[in-house]
Amino acid sequence: MEIGIALPHFGPHASREMITRVAQEAEQMSFGSVWVLDRMLRPTHPIQQFGRLALMDEPLRHQL
Repeated sequence: MEIGIALPHFGPHASREMITRVAQEAEQMSFGSVWVLDRMLRPTHPIQQFGRLALMDEPLRHQL
């Protein structure tokens, strides 16, 4: 099974340097792919239509 990782291409950690670093480290760690958001436009002030998820810039984190 191959595992991919999302590049930090938006939000507080988005920068050319960080994207390059994460992509290179993913390659060194043998990840199968890197991913980016595939939308041309992203709302700057999303409305709350799906509860709290519509307002989140951070990826979902599982709480154990």
